[in-house]
Amino acid sequence: MIKKMNVSICIPTYNRPDLLKETLDSCLTQSVLPYEIVIGDDSKNNETEEFIKNFSNSTGVLINYYHHKPSLKQAENTNFIFKHAKGDKIVLLHDDDLLVSDAIETLLNVFKNDSSIQIAYGKCYIMSDGGTINESESKLANDYFYKKKEYEGSILSPLEAGIIQQFPNNGYMIDSKIAKEVKWRTETEYANLGAGCEFDFGIRLGQQGFKMYFINKYLVKYRITAISSSTSSTDSAYKSYLILENIEVKAEYQKMKNIALQRKAPKAIMEAIKHNQPYDARRIYLSKNHLLHSNLLGLLKRTLFLTKYLILRN
Repeated sequence: MIKKMNVSICIPTYNRPDLLKETLDSCLTQSVLPYEIVIGDDSKNNETEEFIKNFSNSTGVLINYYHHKPSLKQAENTNFIFKHAKGDKIVLLHDDDLLVSDAIETLLNVFKNDSSIQIAYGKCYIMSDGGTINESESKLANDYFYKKKEYEGSILSPLEAGIIQQFPNNGYMIDSKIAKEVKWRTETEYANLGAGCEFDFGIRLGQQGFKMYFINKYLVKYRITAISSSTSSTDSAYKSYLILENIEVKAEYQKMKNIALQRKAPKAIMEAIKHNQPYDARRIYLSKNHLLHSNLLGLLKRTLFLTKYLILRN
């Protein structure tokens, strides 16, 4: 007999009650309902608190809401809701993203079918600010992160899944015990973390070898807002680059690490400049991981060689 698994959906939120409503609706219309929803609110005002007080919920799903004053910030807020989750499994969900209607059921089935699985996740739709799904961008994004048929199951090792970010930043299901023990590192623990805390969590799960399973099915809708796509002041790519650059990997994982660094380099350079880190920006630009520079350098060397060759011939 398979033991019933209770699911806690953990939602960190900040000043977005309108989008949070859509997120909650997607959680409460699941084919298999969660046991509870745990919300950690870092908002500086009381709008989200008032919204939760008046939110209509007839499903029987518990909604446990915590308003942090002062704000805990991203990593500590996430750790707080992990700590207060009572379910056997945790699903982390951003306050502007949505679950597909059978997401929880699909994720739970992986754990029921194989008791050795500790983390499961699927594909992610790319959705506009207004909620329109972009099919072509969704396919490109999932292919980019190795989320396609040939990688279904546990094809990538846990560390590879963390390095290349097949393991997503939200919408995954994880054993509660693991989430609570590994936790997100904070700036107090690792001074250079910044907004790389999500990536850092995936890397450390991979380093510890927790068994992951990729489901080749869309389970989450990821919202691309005007802020997230253009005017964001995040240093996520820059900090993630530094984190990845400084981890030691076995020879068998070096190729995947190089691919990930090359992907992150262009954005990491721009974010380093934006955050007044010119030394790092220059260092990354001149590194082998910045392919544009590497290609230009190679072209320059070939040009000098040909010039010298032609001079000698003449």
